[in-house]
Amino acid sequence: MFITKIKAFLLNLYPELARFPLFAQISTTIVPSLTPRLKKIMRWGLPTGTVLLVLILGTWIGMFVLGLYRPKEVTVNPIEVITPAVTGNYQSTFIPLQRSIQDFNPQLPDPLPPVFDEKISLEPIPNN
Repeated sequence: MFITKIKAFLLNLYPELARFPLFAQISTTIVPSLTPRLKKIMRWGLPTGTVLLVLILGTWIGMFVLGLYRPKEVTVNPIEVITPAVTGNYQSTFIPLQRSIQDFNPQLPDPLPPVFDEKISLEPIPNN
């Protein structure tokens, strides 16, 4: 009885199931009447809910399995601190050259404005 009600309910939601022989015999029986809004919600909500339920259960099972195989705690060896060797002051002969290169200004000076020539015209030059 309960299986027949479920089949009738699914046949009401998904009329294309009537093609299958399992549902063909139920198509003549009484189908519970649902409002169109409830039909629409169930038609799209049932598959969507099923997919979400499968995803949530899969995630939960995956997290449970991952919890079984957690790696052991790994202790990290302390990092050795290297102290630089103390050296005396050394005066190189290239220090003035280094300072002049560092203080060099790479920007070019402002260019001179072009000379204005009043004799320039757009007229063609006659060939003699």
